[in-house]
Amino acid sequence: MPISFALDDRAGILRTVFSGPITRTEVEEFVEELVASGLFTHPHLIDARTAEMSLSPDDNRALEAAIGRLRSGHGHTRTAFIPGRDVDYGMARMYGMLSDSSDPGFAVFRDVEQAVVWLREAPPVDTREAEGMNGGVHD
Repeated sequence: MPISFALDDRAGILRTVFSGPITRTEVEEFVEELVASGLFTHPHLIDARTAEMSLSPDDNRALEAAIGRLRSGHGHTRTAFIPGRDVDYGMARMYGMLSDSSDPGFAVFRDVEQAVVWLREAPPVDTREAEGMNGGVHD
């Protein structure tokens, strides 16, 4: 799978790299792996600068529904997504808008350092407090 991840214990951030073509199925399998390993609620940096996200608007809606169900059952966190291509940036922003209430800690960044600062500054997200905290877009 072109998705690798490791927990940065020092920073307390789950660091993930997407590379090459990435499909909805691969994202779904990856999310399920995070749930199974107990890492789903860690602050999460997804570096997709070398990826080619192969997601349609329908895929985005399906991912929002699936991840939203998991967030409601397992808890919320902050996720910083850094795309490499403009089309992936646009699709990530679309996901962020779709998931405003189901995955409110999702934000899109162009800069890794800004994403890390945002993740480190974030207090732990309590499911009861998550509504309205959408991270949004950070250019």
